[in-house]
Amino acid sequence: MLYRASPHPVSGKSPAILLFNRELRMKVPHIESLVNTALDRERREKCDSYQTRLKTYHDAKQHVAPHDFNIGDIVYCANMKPNKLDSKFSPAKHVISLKGGTYSASSTSQPVPL
Repeated sequence: MLYRASPHPVSGKSPAILLFNRELRMKVPHIESLVNTALDRERREKCDSYQTRLKTYHDAKQHVAPHDFNIGDIVYCANMKPNKLDSKFSPAKHVISLKGGTYSASSTSQPVPL
């Protein structure tokens, strides 16, 4: 309970405030603070910069490269729960399409020429 009430070092707010927009009732005394949108905006910017820094570090460590998929490309999807003897990718071919502003890989029932 104390974890949810203590402020996080990145956001400066407790998880309870961020999730429920209110303080939890606890036996530990605390000081009430007023909601300030400028301060909230500053905390969001601080959190975004922190997350960007972590992502940049992670991408550099993992040698991440941006994808170059185009609509209509044929791809294989990873087998998410492979067995010891299964291959890493499912044998079905998928076609990249754009649905509702997001890219998706839909399975093709017909054979797709390469």
